[in-house]
Amino acid sequence: MKEKLKTITQLNWIKTLYINFKMLPFADAIKLPIFVFSGCKMDLRSGVITFNTPIKRSTLKIGYRYETFNYNEPVQFIVNGELEVNGTVWIGTGVHLSIAQGAKLSMGEMSSIGSCSSLTCCQSITFSDYARIGSFSEITDCNYHYMKDTTNGAIYPMNRPIFLGSKNYIGSRVAILPGTITPNNTTIAYGTVCNKDYRKIIPENSVIAGVPAKLVKENIVRIFDFEKEDQITQYFKETGKEVYYNTDED
Repeated sequence: MKEKLKTITQLNWIKTLYINFKMLPFADAIKLPIFVFSGCKMDLRSGVITFNTPIKRSTLKIGYRYETFNYNEPVQFIVNGELEVNGTVWIGTGVHLSIAQGAKLSMGEMSSIGSCSSLTCCQSITFSDYARIGSFSEITDCNYHYMKDTTNGAIYPMNRPIFLGSKNYIGSRVAILPGTITPNNTTIAYGTVCNKDYRKIIPENSVIAGVPAKLVKENIVRIFDFEKEDQITQYFKETGKEVYYNTDED
């Protein structure tokens, strides 16, 4: 009950009603699948939001306070292309998100963008299921300007798609640059810069870190089961042991 009351009081009801009834068919809009929290500046003039998941209340949360620290800066939410929602999606406080006309941002089940992060989609960005990026990060699939090789005059495309594999745990202040593709079950450490197809470089169940990103550890994954996390926390508190052994495949 406390959580429901907290949600009700933090909702920006005007923006919530506006975005649902502007972007969705009436039969879907009345279910309020999009919740907008606190301050939010919107530009939705030529964009579309599509749900490839059952329509239910608060599937997409914008400006959602789900992290330890939250910020009062308003979300900037510019959708002139397509935002595809494939499950529960959380967009944190103070996020700047822009989808250009003709571009597509696809968000998987339980994917999220941390507070004060910036996402610019000029062509194609995909967050697979449980691809979650921390606060103050930068995600962009475009270089904004063309660059010329002065030795031969070559000019390459400005934009390259980004694809984040499933169960990617991405730390704070990470830069995901054009052409980044990651395997499933990848952990990306704080402050890392990613700019290539890592499927050819690292196996699944790996940690990458650095500028630019390099493989630093194999055979390690984040636990995405929140109930399991609580169970492990309780185990350490009760036993004082340094290791919890879990043989579950997931």
